[in-house]
Amino acid sequence: MDDEQFDHAVTLFERAVSVAKKAGRSGVGSIANMGNVALSQGDYERGKTLSEQALALARQEGRDNVALITLSNIASAEVNLGNRAEACTRLRECLGLARELGFTEVIVSSLLNTAAVAVADADFQRSARLIGAAETLRERINVTLGPLERRLHKRTIAALVTGLGDSTSERLQQEGHRMELEQAVELMLEVLIADPDKTPNAETSRTCS
Repeated sequence: MDDEQFDHAVTLFERAVSVAKKAGRSGVGSIANMGNVALSQGDYERGKTLSEQALALARQEGRDNVALITLSNIASAEVNLGNRAEACTRLRECLGLARELGFTEVIVSSLLNTAAVAVADADFQRSARLIGAAETLRERINVTLGPLERRLHKRTIAALVTGLGDSTSERLQQEGHRMELEQAVELMLEVLIADPDKTPNAETSRTCS
């Protein structure tokens, strides 16, 4: 989608929220969709704000699937904003709910986001393996990465090549490809609970961009 299409989608979602509220409903799905559009356009602050609004409503209404999607979007926003602690908290929440609901597509996104957290910590080996594991899972369930995930994937791969070199990066990604899902989840959790100051080759600057 180009910017004009995104803007049109937002207009439609805003109308849907207005109609829903007039009918006594929250419009949570449309609010969540607006958050997703903002993130796809690279407006991470707005995407985070809208997703947090949608998450609160989804939890009030007991809509676990919407809550999961918004949790994933908030985690992505935090990663892209360089907010490591908040990103890790949201990713742990997201992983738990995704496994509970059997929502494997969100686990793909969570693996990619955690790979970005790891690469920002200069934890290149874990990051490369997580990227490989995410790609294997994505292929297995036949999902396509959206604009947000594609940008993050591209940046993470570029950082891995810079940090490790082409051949080492590729070798470690192949190791990730061969991981079972439970192994990948265990590796993801290692990153999410790690002290960034004690990871290998830790750097002073810790942003995900």
